[in-house]
Amino acid sequence: MRVVIPSDHKNEEAEIYPFFGQAKYFHVYEIKKGESSLLEIRENPASDSIRELSHGKRPLNVQQMVDEYLNECDVFVAVNMNKKVISNLEARGKNVAFVKGGHVRELVSKIAKEGLNM
Repeated sequence: MRVVIPSDHKNEEAEIYPFFGQAKYFHVYEIKKGESSLLEIRENPASDSIRELSHGKRPLNVQQMVDEYLNECDVFVAVNMNKKVISNLEARGKNVAFVKGGHVRELVSKIAKEGLNM
């Protein structure tokens, strides 16, 4: 299972960024048999422009970014995410896991050990 977690820093100890589509980076992990491994940290090519847009235009741009840069991911971790983006992800068989915050590495370790029912 591939899990993506938003952050504003490349460091795995960074905090989860509260607005999924506005994050500067996405940490992509592979989780297998209770173990997690970092595959890569991707820069969000739309981060600055999405942060500057009015709220009404965000869903389309976030969805386009997800489709182009994160499509192979199975689980999208978020503190906040637009309802239209959530619906689109779920319609395509993706999971959205909401958290209250925390640090990237701690969270992915918890997902690896406990699954998505944290």
